[in-house]
Amino acid sequence: MNDNAKLYINAAQQETASLSDPNTLLARDVYDRLYMLISEAQQEASKALRCSDHDFDSLRAHNAVLIDGARGSGKSTVLVNLPAYLKQKTSTPYSLSNESYDSAWNGMRVNKDLLAQVHILKPVDPTLLEEHDDLFLHVIVAAVLSDNLVQQARHEDPNYRSMLRALEELAFGLESVDAQKEERGLDKLRSFIGNRQLNSKVHAFFRSVLTLLGKDLLVLPIDDVDTALDRAYENLEIVRRYLNTPLVLPIISGDMDLYYEVIWREFHGKIVNPTPQYKEDEANRWAIQLASEYQRKILPVPNRMRMPDIATYLSDFQIEIRNLSIGQYEGRVTSLGAFHAWLEGFIAGPVNALENSQLALPIPSIRALTQLIRRCGQDHLLEKLPLELRQAQSTLAARRAAQIAPGIRSEMVDQFNINYAEAELAKDRDFRPVYKSFSDVVRQVENTRNENPQGELQANDTVQLSKRLREQFGSEREAGPTCLVLEAMQHWYGNSEPGSSVFDTALFQPLRHTDTLYKDFRKQDNLANWAKILEKQLPRYWLEEIGKREVLLPYPLPETGRWGQLSWDVTQSAESSEGLLLLRLLTHHNYYSESSRGTKLNIGRLFELLVTSLVRDVSASDVVTLLDQVPFYSTSMLAPTKTQSFISSDLEDYDDISDTDLDPKSIDAINTLVDEISAWRNSHQLKQVRFSPWLIYNMFNKVFNQAQIFNGNQRIDKPDNYAKTAFETGLHAFYSIWSASGSFEKGPLFGLPARISTVNLRKTSSFEKNSLFRQNILPFFPQGGNMDSDVTRFGKAMRAVTYYLGNHPLRTWLENSVKTLENNDSFLSMVEISKENESRTNEQANRQLRELLGVSTRKGNISNNILERELRKLSLEKAQSVYNEMRVQFPDTECLLRLEKAYRKIFNELSSES
Repeated sequence: MNDNAKLYINAAQQETASLSDPNTLLARDVYDRLYMLISEAQQEASKALRCSDHDFDSLRAHNAVLIDGARGSGKSTVLVNLPAYLKQKTSTPYSLSNESYDSAWNGMRVNKDLLAQVHILKPVDPTLLEEHDDLFLHVIVAAVLSDNLVQQARHEDPNYRSMLRALEELAFGLESVDAQKEERGLDKLRSFIGNRQLNSKVHAFFRSVLTLLGKDLLVLPIDDVDTALDRAYENLEIVRRYLNTPLVLPIISGDMDLYYEVIWREFHGKIVNPTPQYKEDEANRWAIQLASEYQRKILPVPNRMRMPDIATYLSDFQIEIRNLSIGQYEGRVTSLGAFHAWLEGFIAGPVNALENSQLALPIPSIRALTQLIRRCGQDHLLEKLPLELRQAQSTLAARRAAQIAPGIRSEMVDQFNINYAEAELAKDRDFRPVYKSFSDVVRQVENTRNENPQGELQANDTVQLSKRLREQFGSEREAGPTCLVLEAMQHWYGNSEPGSSVFDTALFQPLRHTDTLYKDFRKQDNLANWAKILEKQLPRYWLEEIGKREVLLPYPLPETGRWGQLSWDVTQSAESSEGLLLLRLLTHHNYYSESSRGTKLNIGRLFELLVTSLVRDVSASDVVTLLDQVPFYSTSMLAPTKTQSFISSDLEDYDDISDTDLDPKSIDAINTLVDEISAWRNSHQLKQVRFSPWLIYNMFNKVFNQAQIFNGNQRIDKPDNYAKTAFETGLHAFYSIWSASGSFEKGPLFGLPARISTVNLRKTSSFEKNSLFRQNILPFFPQGGNMDSDVTRFGKAMRAVTYYLGNHPLRTWLENSVKTLENNDSFLSMVEISKENESRTNEQANRQLRELLGVSTRKGNISNNILERELRKLSLEKAQSVYNEMRVQFPDTECLLRLEKAYRKIFNELSSES
């Protein structure tokens, strides 16, 4: 039978290799292959039974079967449940259309009498051997003799007595083998002859057992020969020497790579140990060749089969997860493929796997998988998942059901994807009809959608599940990153202390990775680059110690930020209360410098406030606490007591300054910001949305790497430049955060192509024309920010962070602050331009007046004395002519005013004389 639709995993199943229902046997390809090999072996055994024992040498063959697989891949389960599978196989009507193997196998018919002709022994375990035990004598023979059918045989049966005689002969032969080590001369020769006849005695013993049972073939499962590493090669030698009879089919389970390693080392030792001077390269070459051929002999390649990789099961939507416990939840819960897709989304969020954002679940084996399902199935948590998710038939459908807004079906996103792809290929590349079509369907859904959708995990369910997953994955060496995410999830949505930072968890605190809680996880990265890049900014002894630390994930350099001189009171440069609060968010006044305390520009508080507003409601006390704390992921936070330096060495000493208390203006701004954030959260119904810490981690990693460029360790030259620099840096940070979220969200999950912009943002002006906005953000949030557009309706349906950030109050505050300063700069610039034009016109007037008066050329105004002297040389009519010409050509100039003053003075003097 090969009907995968009926295969299932029992979510309430205890840890056991024996499964009562054959439909829980997942490795159907392996079982079917075993069936074929057993059928072939039975036919050969039947022929051998018709031959005389004296013809054994002509019957010898190595026909052992290998089930290859790593630990926990289900090999033992296959061996234990093989009889149950064969029973189901032989009792199920054969359908050729259901088979999918080679032509030889497709041509076979199910042997209804196979179980009647074959006897399967219980699996033997080589690890049960004592130090001086022999695998064949103490385990295999014992397994045959202790078999239920053998035990139930009538002792007066002649066949039983024949079996005992064969056993005695076999025991004598084995005793001769042991005696060879001690005997000498003729006795040793006799023992050697007995040893040569031992294979025939083994064959005769198995033949007698089969005659007693009325069977053709003994199937001997041997579980994990490779587990007993010190005896692995010896155990394989037993198979090679004594299990080469056609009457027995050994089915060995183990790891082929481990077998190879054991055999290779055995041959290598035998080559090198007698002659230590043997060339190493040549010894390796010979050992490899011998090991390969040895394996090929005792484990024939056609008889090898590989257990399915765990990924094969995880992507299978035909295998069901069922809850067979007593109660209202009994029955199908979901498919295995949907469970895995949902769990990936639950932990990693809607990341698109670009830029190393993939977080693979640490499920190394089928054993780990079944234990995980059982842990998740407790308290019927899985039954609380949305029905659409539980019924999903693809990975995308399952992940969408858990991510996008209730009522938005995966088929709607598929259609959007088709329309989007067609629009990309069109000449005009007009995506407006694509979004409108989707928006129209969403409106229909919203008009009919239940206001209280059922089936979504609540916050307490999220915390409970994340705790269980953290406990389950805690024993997996590769699960460090996953466990960090699960801990952060508990911190965000559990009962964390009031006012605690959303980043007060090890996912965002790499220096905590040395805690004993993480000692068993493999640490894939380190902080060595900190010592190289920050050596001029932090003490070398501290950096050398930090550089030796290993961490579970890659982390950016701590943010150094721009520096202001220690005496600046930068808050005085803000005109509005909003600008004052932004300056407080972006400015840190309490870092250790080579002098004392001073002014530093960091984006950490801004980033923390943004993430906090996504995760939970923000109170005024949260903002005040944030202002009192060191900026997140700054050098001041990670090295709070270490002296920091400018890159430049021209430091000056200044008096120490203290932080100022919050004034009424700042308090009003805090309350205003809190109210706006609350309204923003309510408008998006963010209390119903859960965000994955893994998505935020990827955004954090990307943004703080970019911060080394747009907010690097540089001095701000003038206090007058500080507010402008701070606001532009804050807006730059916001745009970087915003575009980073789009770069990790945009992809097939939302029906979009996984093409993103990865350029570094150079300036904040005209951001909506930048490729970062057009590629990463525009698919979720419209240009111009129209909240009633079709694009916003799409972003809202996708519940994407990129959409939510589009109208965040902090964006508005930062853009307004930058715009206000730009307007002020424009006004001042216009004044400067006006003065410059006025000066240029006045100079032209002076030049013209010099020509009219015949004064030698030079720049600047003509002095009053020279002006009066030259006018006196002229007649009254000529002086009036000069004045009139200047008044026409250069009105409203300083030059004309001075000429008019001198002209009137002379005119008055001449009038009084006359």
